Parts: sequence; structure tokens; C-alpha cells
Amino acid sequence: MQTVWADSVSVDEEIESLVRAASFDADAVLTTLGVPTSASPGEGESSLGRLVADAYRNAARAHVAIVHDATVEGRLPAGDVTYRQVYDVQPVRHQVRRVFVPGSVVEDVIEQALRGAIPSVHISGLHVEYDPNARPGDRVRRIRLDGDRGLNRGDMYWLAINDFMAFGGGGYSMLAGLESEPVGLSDFAALTQYLSRLPRPVTAPRVRRIRARQ
Repeated sequence: MQTVWADSVSVDEEIESLVRAASFDADAVLTTLGVPTSASPGEGESSLGRLVADAYRNAARAHVAIVHDATVEGRLPAGDVTYRQVYDVQPVRHQVRRVFVPGSVVEDVIEQALRGAIPSVHISGLHVEYDPNARPGDRVRRIRLDGDRGLNRGDMYWLAINDFMAFGGGGYSMLAGLESEPVGLSDFAALTQYLSRLPRPVTAPRVRRIRARQ
């Protein structure tokens, strides 16, 4: 992942960006993609989901980011990509937040995401290996940070998530009650800023970050 930090923006700038996505500027070209990318909730991690997770991580200046797969849906085409198309792949507006947590909480979040038949999150800054046949809650076999560093359960990490997860939604009760802070960007604004700063044509991350192994 290329690190391109998103600067904080004011509330007025955030509102302006949302209005722009819903008005005549919605068809303005934001960036160019080299290949198409898509995501479908319930089908596991995807290149588009990984791109959104990278945007969260950069917006929050976090070590890792975890994005619920239900919040990313649709397709961005190869070639020119407009604000409207970016707006449409995150159909429910959420605010990006970050929380300072021990590695044990990061692992608990990943375990929750692996309870079903298919992983229910997209991640950034992490690479996970898990056993899909193990008992739910004990499926993680290895978690590595970018740079092939191990995740230490006792070390502290900045975790980027959205407000839904931060307040315990989706079964992530281990995050409820923790002191999270807003980044000042919606998921849409985080993604548009990230895409606008990447070299063109942008290529969504193709390599899986969550891998099943026996």
C-alpha cells in the first residue's frame, strides 16, 4: 500500500464534498483506474474493499484499518471514475473513527469477522491466516503487520474503523465503550481524497490479505 496521508478537513469542506457528489459536479472525473474493481457484501474480501480499507487507514493515520464488508458494494470501472461512482459504492454514509487498542482487541475483532463461512471485513495494514474449520472464536492462526512484523497482543495500535463498528454494531461488542475519536471525514470523503492523491492509473490491491489454511 502506498501511504498518502489525508489531511483533516473542516465540516464545511465535508458538506461541500457531499453536495458535489449529489449535484452537477457528481459527473466530474476524480481519477482513472487501470482495471475495474468491485465488491459484493457476503462474498468476502475484494480489491475494492481493500482499497477502501487503505483509504480508512490513511485518513486516520492508523496502523491498521478494518472495514465491514456490508458497507462496500458495487463496481468502479476501468478508465475515468467520477465522484458519483465513488459515492455509489459506499451506499450508507459512515464517519471514519480511530481507536487506540491493544493487539488483543485487534485479534478479537478479526476473530469476530471470521465466525461465519466467509470473512466479513476488508483489512489494511494486516495479513491474516486462519483455519475455517476451527471453532468460531479460535480460528486465527497468524496475524502479521505490513513489513512482516508480528502483531503483539500487548502492544498498542491505532485502529481505523467506522462509527457503526466503533459503537459495537455488527457484533463488535469488544469495541463498544472504548474511547474512539472522529477523523473528521466520512467514508466517501476519505476514499475520494485517497484516490485523488494516488498516481494514475490507480490499481486496487489485488493480493488477498485474509487467507484460509488448514
